[in-house]
Amino acid sequence: MIYFFTTVAGVVLAGLLIGYIFGAPILGAFIGLAGYSLYSSQQLAKLHRWLMTGGKPPESIGPWGHTFEQIYRREKHLKSEIKDLTLALSRMRRSTKRLRMGVIFLDQQLHIQWWNPAAEKLLKLRPKQDIGQNLVNLIRDPSFVSYVGDADFTRSLRLPSPSYTGDTLRISISPIDKRDMVMVLEDITQQTKLDEIRSEFVANISHEMRSPLTVMTGRLDMCDSADQVTDRTLASLKMQTDRLTNIVEDLSLLSKLEANPVITDKPSFDLVPTIKEIFEHALAMSNGQHNLSLEIPDQVIIKGMQQELYSALSNIVFNAIKYSPDGGDISIQLIDDADSCTFTVSDQGIGIPEESLTRLTERFYRVDQARTAGGGSGLGLSIVRHVLNRHESMLNVKSVLGQGSTFSCRLPKNT
Repeated sequence: MIYFFTTVAGVVLAGLLIGYIFGAPILGAFIGLAGYSLYSSQQLAKLHRWLMTGGKPPESIGPWGHTFEQIYRREKHLKSEIKDLTLALSRMRRSTKRLRMGVIFLDQQLHIQWWNPAAEKLLKLRPKQDIGQNLVNLIRDPSFVSYVGDADFTRSLRLPSPSYTGDTLRISISPIDKRDMVMVLEDITQQTKLDEIRSEFVANISHEMRSPLTVMTGRLDMCDSADQVTDRTLASLKMQTDRLTNIVEDLSLLSKLEANPVITDKPSFDLVPTIKEIFEHALAMSNGQHNLSLEIPDQVIIKGMQQELYSALSNIVFNAIKYSPDGGDISIQLIDDADSCTFTVSDQGIGIPEESLTRLTERFYRVDQARTAGGGSGLGLSIVRHVLNRHESMLNVKSVLGQGSTFSCRLPKNT
């Protein structure tokens, strides 16, 4: 642009100088501008023909020649970028066509832009009719409508197939940028059936074991002997029977939690009395062997299942007592925020190896054999995980081997 202004200024000055020599400077400047305008019109015509026909840029000098050259370079650069993007898009589409998972590209308003064959099969999409359709018009399940309405895409969603095939799908949506999103669909029908079979098996075996264990416990309680060897044998049998009973009860609870991963109606209650009750039981369990401290607000009203949260939070506290040496400090905190509260338990216990942190909540997982001494079922932290999942929370663990651990969870108040 500056180049053009400089050229025009030069033409005007030259016209003024020549006109001044002939006694008519204004006329000279006018003739110079008129000549340059005619020249520019010719160059514009060249530009128009070139843009219409393509090819190499027209020959020219001055600012027009510079303009033609810049346009030509920019065009080559854009063509190269378009070629690269086209190749990348082609590779992406070829690769997604081979995926067993469905992939759908959406805009921010959830209008369908493109899908792969797996998505077409899972949702029974129609190539001509459904391109550009809003996804909510095709998946009308209330849970999906709520899912996209909340716009909380940090979690996935499990729902029945909208094509009425009896299949179960897992759906997750991820933003790509400010304009586009991608949705991934996975057929988890077989996995769901296996989970149901496992849950039913655990429930049945727990039910079948409960009665004989109750009879055995009752009979052992009735046994008495003056023989010390027999007494030790009976005590050992009683301990193992109690442990089996705990395992059966925990398996039964875990099966129920897995079968109902979502709470449809959460009552409101004050969490503070529950934490106080846990603290009183922890004091009795410690029996003065640890330094327990409690920091809680006056009231914290949340939505959730009180008994489930008592089970989960007390498990965390009682574990801290089990695995802390005598005289160790154990701190219990409940911090109230605007829309959530955070429960934290810190101890000076034996700590957890880093490689075990990610497996702590697996059923029956134990860090080492020393942890079996307390007679636990090995299902406690797995139950904690499922309870917290049902309350839209998760367990966070930080630990240094030999120095202690910190367990925490953030509980939403109104969800």
